[in-house]
Amino acid sequence: MARRASPDLDSDLETGAAQGSSGAQADTLDSNLDKLPDAADDLVPLLDYVLDSESREFVPAFQERADIRLLYLQVVLANVFGSATVDESEQRLRDGLDLLALSSEGLPTRPKPAETLATAKKRLGLNVDDYLYRRAICSECFKPYRAEDIANATSPACVVKKCPGVFYRMKHNVDGKERRMPAKAHTYVSLMKTLQRFFLRPDFIRTFTLPSTKLGAPPLSDQDYMHDFHDGAAFGAYILDNKRVVMPDGSVTDVAIRRGSQRTLMSVDIGISMTINVDWYGVTEGRPHSVGGIYVTFNNLDRTVRYLQHNVHLSQNTPGPKEPSNEQMIHLIEPLYEEAKELYNGVLLAVAGRAQPAEVYGGVEMRICDLPGSRKLKAAAAHNHKNCPCFFCKVTHEDINSPAGYDVENFELRDDWEQVANAFAWRDAKTEKERKRLFEENGQRWAKFFELPGWLPSGCAIDFMHNFYLGIAKEMYMAFLVRGYLLNKEMWRSLEETVNSIRWPSGIGRLPTNLGENHGFAKADQWRRFVNVQSTILWTVWGNGHDEIRHTPPAPPANAKKVEGFSRSDLREIYEVFLFASVAERVLASKSISMDEVKRGHAYLRRCCERMLELGIHLLPNHHLAMHYPEIFRLFGPVYAWWLYAHERFNGIQEKVRINGKAGGEMELTLTRNWVAKQRLYELLTSLPESASVKERELIDRVIANNTQSSGTLRTHMFAGSDSSVKVPARIKKPCDLRKLPHQDVYQLLLDFVRRTFPDHSIANDFNIDATSITFSSTRSAWLFPIISVKSTRFGSVMDKRSSNDRFGCVNFETSRIPCKILYHFKLSVGGFIPVFPWSLYSIDLGVYVAHADRFQPLEVIMSSQLSAPVAIIPIFSKALGDAKPLWAVHSFDRVRLPPHSAHVCHDIPLQTGIEPEDEWFNSLDDEIDSTEDEGEYSTVHTPPNI
Repeated sequence: MARRASPDLDSDLETGAAQGSSGAQADTLDSNLDKLPDAADDLVPLLDYVLDSESREFVPAFQERADIRLLYLQVVLANVFGSATVDESEQRLRDGLDLLALSSEGLPTRPKPAETLATAKKRLGLNVDDYLYRRAICSECFKPYRAEDIANATSPACVVKKCPGVFYRMKHNVDGKERRMPAKAHTYVSLMKTLQRFFLRPDFIRTFTLPSTKLGAPPLSDQDYMHDFHDGAAFGAYILDNKRVVMPDGSVTDVAIRRGSQRTLMSVDIGISMTINVDWYGVTEGRPHSVGGIYVTFNNLDRTVRYLQHNVHLSQNTPGPKEPSNEQMIHLIEPLYEEAKELYNGVLLAVAGRAQPAEVYGGVEMRICDLPGSRKLKAAAAHNHKNCPCFFCKVTHEDINSPAGYDVENFELRDDWEQVANAFAWRDAKTEKERKRLFEENGQRWAKFFELPGWLPSGCAIDFMHNFYLGIAKEMYMAFLVRGYLLNKEMWRSLEETVNSIRWPSGIGRLPTNLGENHGFAKADQWRRFVNVQSTILWTVWGNGHDEIRHTPPAPPANAKKVEGFSRSDLREIYEVFLFASVAERVLASKSISMDEVKRGHAYLRRCCERMLELGIHLLPNHHLAMHYPEIFRLFGPVYAWWLYAHERFNGIQEKVRINGKAGGEMELTLTRNWVAKQRLYELLTSLPESASVKERELIDRVIANNTQSSGTLRTHMFAGSDSSVKVPARIKKPCDLRKLPHQDVYQLLLDFVRRTFPDHSIANDFNIDATSITFSSTRSAWLFPIISVKSTRFGSVMDKRSSNDRFGCVNFETSRIPCKILYHFKLSVGGFIPVFPWSLYSIDLGVYVAHADRFQPLEVIMSSQLSAPVAIIPIFSKALGDAKPLWAVHSFDRVRLPPHSAHVCHDIPLQTGIEPEDEWFNSLDDEIDSTEDEGEYSTVHTPPNI
């Protein structure tokens, strides 16, 4: 299919990507070099991965009848995307063929219809194994073996010294003959073949940002906003045309192998910026079996589509049942390294819309994993290493609980090249004793990617989701509230009641309802939601009679086995820790952010950590690692561009695949095949011939809609900030009668609004007899909608009979933001001339507003585009006002902030963050909201509360 063979277990393959073409083998590093290499000697010809025309276009099923082809599609889709087993799928296929045989046409004899699932997939061009490499590996050390090694071996024992593993086992065939079978199989997906498939898709190319578009652009100032990875300093900066060499003194450097000016991904025609993630997950019940997904995402893609499954390369699922050791990881990562090096040197790929193959270069500009995954990928010491708990600076593990761990201005940063040299020194050490000594000193082992030019430790980011939500925020909550007993039984009951009384918007998932008994949260998003509301929640349980935080905390229970040791002298100081954390999260977890904002949010986080240290809380490596946020933001942009919510979802997708439970790499093969099969189906369905039937196209539209509809956190993460449009339900076709609405003054309010908004036009009421004026009709100028979607966020109204949760929202005015109750949504059409009217967006740091409960100001008309954030309403009572005057604490979940006063700040840039909606809402939103934008103006009638 491609110009390179796709070997399986019986073929002569060792590293997958490096065979079959001259010049593809990795250069051998020579630690005894006494001079720099000559530039011309190391130039490598570009490797050609262009698929031939037959491989690109020919699908055998396109030559069969449309009804049979449709049956193939239905059966294969049920197997790949649904839960149908092979037996169930083949039974459906046979049943379908039996029905077709009863038709007037009957079944054709040439070609004979497929009767097995495997044949149906082949007829549809879904030969998944064409894109997989499978190789035999040792059962213990994972050293790869070729088919000829197995055939010629005199013993199954691994050839690695002291390794107890075997690389093949004897298996009896049905006829009783013995056959040598690999003891364990490793499945790897070709990066090059994946890229060639992706580059042939017009939809992939349309959203692919070339780094060269940034060439010559001035660097962003600290006041400029970063909206995506593309705005970070790392994008396109990867240096090409280098070779990594070890110098005689043991130092390591990258030297140029090409004469002329140094090229980067930004200066070539097509440069691919990649991110690697490694994460492990369980796939079996009843017995532990951990599989590690290694994902490659392409930073060039817009954030709205970057994390869709059909745009993400699954390199492999590492064989279980345990997470691989450093030695095993070296062998497993080698095929990806080889192809990454080929891409670094340049390859030829066919590109949609181009007549000739293009030169394509690539570099891994970012690695992001949870903390254990980062250490494993980098082959660095664990975070509890005595001398090297941080791979950014030289603090010790002891420093994490001292002021030195948070004295940012005086950090002694680690040198990238020194760490690289440490890795090579460990690799070249002659004895295990020497390796152990080196590791204890510098916390670094060998990883294969250290041979790749440009691969430096500073390219590894700290994931905000794991570090802040599952690290800092969780530990703060557990240390103070749970292990520190700062909430007694009555306070926990009050906290539970307050949490359960929150009126969440439908797009926000709920917190557990039994926090009085079970005090923790299971998911990162739940910790995230609590951080957003904790300042109000804790006030309700710690407040005194003057609406302030009480001074004295409750005493620990007498039967407490162990109480967290910290200063309990002043509860107000502890409350400030939670407050600082909430403000830091609101600033740092923004969808768009400037470096000035990063510094400000980071200052709050630093104060949070320092205050915890002063109080005597035992801090963890996560607290110190967060001190390096500013540099990570500078390199990679806002956290929405790279945090790991999407990758956690990838693992969830794979966990749902039905597997046979067989060890030896079989489960991993099934998971990997399923991932690639879904991508191939998407590619097939988006390239149907003109002769495809209407039913086929309907089926395809349905599948693509489901495949691209990412649920919950991931979907909002992808689309956050990408859509400023207002969308309305498609079913509303007729205008409403404004004079028949419950509020009699709505018509006059809308008329006044239209006149104020467009003062240059003469707009009259519906009693108008002036032919020169435009009539605003009470029966023909307004369409009433129960719900609308603004920037992919649902807003309801009192006319929405399905849910009352979304009738409240924050509204941006010129100088302030006010929470309001939403009465009506309108689309206005007056003579067809009214355009979308822009409004500047503002907000404040914490995004919490206090208003009188159920009390509103007179009706007012606003533009629907002013709706900016869903809110959660927490009913509270002020001790000063008494129970007769209930209040609402209104929390904005997807907010804009008021930037610092500066002539250089663009105030129309929305800085949004918060909680992403849950699956249920997004699964039903497309049924309620039309995906196309209507022409005309949208307005919302609301009543601002009395504040």
